[in-house]
Amino acid sequence: MATLAETFVRLGGRPGDVGRTADSHSVGALAEPLRSRIYTAMHDAPTGGLSVSSGYRTPWQQFLLRAERVGASRAFNRAYPGYPRTAIPYSSEHQKGLAADMGGRELQWLIDHERDYGLERTVSSERWHFEATRTPTRRIIPYPGSRPAPPAEPEEPFTVAQYEQIMSELQEIREALSRIGTRQKEQGEDWLAPTRKDVREMHDYMDPTAAGDLDDDRLRPTTKRVREIWEKVVGQGGG
Repeated sequence: MATLAETFVRLGGRPGDVGRTADSHSVGALAEPLRSRIYTAMHDAPTGGLSVSSGYRTPWQQFLLRAERVGASRAFNRAYPGYPRTAIPYSSEHQKGLAADMGGRELQWLIDHERDYGLERTVSSERWHFEATRTPTRRIIPYPGSRPAPPAEPEEPFTVAQYEQIMSELQEIREALSRIGTRQKEQGEDWLAPTRKDVREMHDYMDPTAAGDLDDDRLRPTTKRVREIWEKVVGQGGG
């Protein structure tokens, strides 16, 4: 007679999953956002009477549960849902840490307040099965060590006015670079024989906040110096 491990592998289980188990009663084994929502509900329960009966399960644990309910040879057969209904290995939300079967004397309290915590009983035949499918209406306490989830959208949405302002600023940059380019074409290499006025204009264009702060030493330019400034200007406008 084939062992459970042999049956598991023969029916499609991964050899590396044989015998691998996890603490299915641990809140910490659940995935976010379910983990923090269940943690908060357990914290708020009036008498502390909430517990995780079965949260995260490995494929091997899911197989054993199925074997108990429908038989090992049928564990991967969807035609046999079992009672209570149980998903086949590798298809259960429990194996992703996204479902928690809850128990304890405060189970009815959780059912009555599930929307407050963004929870929903997604399996009609299981009043104890909860998933995080809604938006919480109360502050959720992050599970210790959890990183807060990123916001679904920016706190300050990008507006049309902001877009138009950016496009306007880009157009001004294009026009300024175009004027410089036109001058270069008209004067050829003569523009590389600068005057103090040329250098100051380029400096002020690159950094308007520093306008007029060039010292006399920097106003004695060489062709190399002006070329460096020109490359910085072009570089700023090329993004």
